[in-house]
Amino acid sequence: MENTQQLYALAKRWIKANQKLLRKHKGEWIAYNGEVGIIAADKDAHKVIHAAKASGIWHIIKYLHPFTYSGLRRLVPVHFRPLHTEIWEQ
Repeated sequence: MENTQQLYALAKRWIKANQKLLRKHKGEWIAYNGEVGIIAADKDAHKVIHAAKASGIWHIIKYLHPFTYSGLRRLVPVHFRPLHTEIWEQ
């Protein structure tokens, strides 16, 4: 169990350290681990799964969402709406 947690921690550190490399694969599925890096990358998840299994290396499969790995910050519009309270008299 502890060994698996160490592998996940190593993979997480690798992802954080290689953000610029991952921008090249935005919108694709990747198989990676913390020691080797990217094992396979493609837009088709089935191809990535088969390539990762064929390698025989421990791996994590992840989808790199285009908005997250584009390198540009996305501004989200915020709309304010006034709240009215009315007092009803009888």
